[in-house]
This record gives sequence, structure tokens and C-alpha cells, in this order.
Amino acid sequence: MTVNTNMEHSVPESIGHYRIIEKIGHGEVGEVFTAYDSGLDRAVNLKVLNPEWCRSSAFVNRLTFKVKQVGQLNHQNIRRVFGLDDYGDRIVIVQEHIEGQTLCDRLRFGHFDEMGFYALIMQICQGLGHAHEHRVVHGNLKSSNLILDEGGRVKITDFGLERRVDYIGGNHPEPQVHQVRYLAPEQLRGETPKSTTDIFTLGIIFYEMLAGQLPFNGENGYTVINKIRCEEPDYDLLRNDGVHGDTILLLKKMMAKNPEDRFANANEVLLSADAIAVFERNFKPTGFIKKDRYTPRQYLMISLLMALLLILWLVITTVYK
Repeated sequence: MTVNTNMEHSVPESIGHYRIIEKIGHGEVGEVFTAYDSGLDRAVNLKVLNPEWCRSSAFVNRLTFKVKQVGQLNHQNIRRVFGLDDYGDRIVIVQEHIEGQTLCDRLRFGHFDEMGFYALIMQICQGLGHAHEHRVVHGNLKSSNLILDEGGRVKITDFGLERRVDYIGGNHPEPQVHQVRYLAPEQLRGETPKSTTDIFTLGIIFYEMLAGQLPFNGENGYTVINKIRCEEPDYDLLRNDGVHGDTILLLKKMMAKNPEDRFANANEVLLSADAIAVFERNFKPTGFIKKDRYTPRQYLMISLLMALLLILWLVITTVYK
């Protein structure tokens, strides 16, 4: 790609054959632009990574592999990725343009009630479940990586942009709060994310949706790290706000400290959430949720099975505390 100008000081007119329309955001990872793809006559989004992220060959190799994986996924709740390009010493991720707002922006206006919560999380679980079926792990889930388009559809974005740092045994400066508040315990040790890692961070997001705040807060990065590793979220906050017990049990299993105690993948979360929403709340999800996936008899069996599993899990965790 041809570099037209120094982006650190001004917005470039173009990046390669992409004509820049506007800059729409920036952060630790890089800058985001809306652009016009003259080759295919369409609007796209360009995420231009900061140079320090691009200096790590391990990160670049992981990102390249993950982009190829995500590029092969085809699901209405996953943002399409068209490819990677170079911009001087920086990497550009070319992705689908979406009109809408992030879940993080939406939460500034207040948290969700349970009906709205279930309607949204089932879309999220369907998209992430599709990725998990194809052995694609996100590794970087947070509310700012979930986009709500103008039609109410959720799009999962930014697969593969995780940084692997051992905050426990490594010799690193104290992290900023925003760097660690969406990490699972195993990620704090620098371990490779798995589908169960995504489940923990998804639990953080689900808690945030219901409580209007994150489950692990602190004045500094190490305080947050200690809470993620050793403390439970304040579930009384949810109970006092009228959140039902089975929803809280769902979150507890998602945010179990031991990965083996969590749901194995997002499809298992979807199955449990679906049973809770239909049978416990007398609520049928609307919008883009697939309907009539099961017969009434199958729904009843699923509900009974999940109730038994939840009771068994509670007994086991109580006995071995």
C-alpha cells in the first residue's frame, strides 16, 4: 500500500485504493476509519493498528491466521473481515462497514432488563457459537467489540486482537485497568485463549449488561487482577435489582474461576439461556433469533436437563469448597 501522509498528525486522504471518508475512533490498538473501496464500489471500515502492535512477529502471525479463519465464517452476527493490508510500518484490517453503536456506548444510557438482555445475548451466543463450531476463538471479547446495527442486530468484531501478557509471573509494568478488566484468570497468566476463555469474558459482558457496571472493578490494574483471580462478583447487586436466580446461576457458571467448570462453548450457553428464557420467564425471543429450533417436548426435556445440571453443579461446588 502507498502511504500518502503521516497519519499520526493528520487524517490521510487515502490508504492505497481506499479513499478515507472520516475518522470514527482511536484507542490503544489503533485508529478506525470509514473509507470508500473504489475497487469494489462499497464502504468499508479500516482498522489501522498502532506501530508497537505490529512490531511483534508473534502477534502479526496470530492475527494473520485469525483473519483467515474469520474470513471463512459466514454468520449474520459476525462482522465480515475482507483481509489485511500494509500501511508503512502498520497493519490495516479491512472489514465490513456497519452503521450503529457499540454495546459499550449503548450501556451509557442504562442497563438492560431481563427481557432485553435475553433477546440480545442469544444473538451474541449464536454468532460466537458459530465461531466456536469452526474452532475459532475470539480472545478479546468486550462490550466495545459488540456492535448493534441500526436494525437491532448484534455484530461481533475484532477477533484476534488480544495481547498475551503474563501479568502474574512475568516482569511487566503495572497494567492499566482497561487492559485487564475483560480478561479471564488464565489470560492473566498469559495462556492461549480457548472457547472457555471466551465464555468467562462473555460472562463479564452479560453481568455488565444487567448491572450497568463491570463485575471486577478497582482503582488500579493489580486490584482488578486480584478480584478476577480470587473474588466473586457482587451477585446481590443483581438480586436486589430483581434479576432471577436462574439467570444468576447462568452467570456464575460462565465466570467460574476454573475453565473446566464453565460451559465448554457458546452453544452450550445458548442452550441454557434459551431454556431459561422460554420456561422460566415465559419469554419468547424476538428479532433475529431462530424460531422453532426444537419441538415443545424437546424444550421440556432441555429445561428439565438444565435444571438438573444446575442443581448438580451447585451441590458439587458446595461440597468441594
